[in-house]
Amino acid sequence: MAGCAVVGKTKLLTRYKYGSYCDASGMTLVDHIPVKKTVEGKQCVFDYYDTAGQEKYMSMVRLYLRNSCACILVYDITRPSTLDRLEEFIRIVDETCPEAVKIIVGNKAD
Repeated sequence: MAGCAVVGKTKLLTRYKYGSYCDASGMTLVDHIPVKKTVEGKQCVFDYYDTAGQEKYMSMVRLYLRNSCACILVYDITRPSTLDRLEEFIRIVDETCPEAVKIIVGNKAD
């Protein structure tokens, strides 16, 4: 998962895994959240990496994207600049894991 800082990446991921929303917040550097799901009768583990969105951590984002099959790119619909910055994240995904599926999510519609 990648995108600018404070677009709600951590909130989306924790809500998906735990089914609830927690209002507590803090800066995420990198968080690894494995999620077990059954797909076509087989137990699978999906490894989600919630990466920091701050500019100074962009080199770390590349490390965690390497060998990814998919990347969820998140922006804040209330801050158009975060959608503009997705181009940078898309470029990084294309350079780091060109075969990865890119999923773009607009967050904070509440």
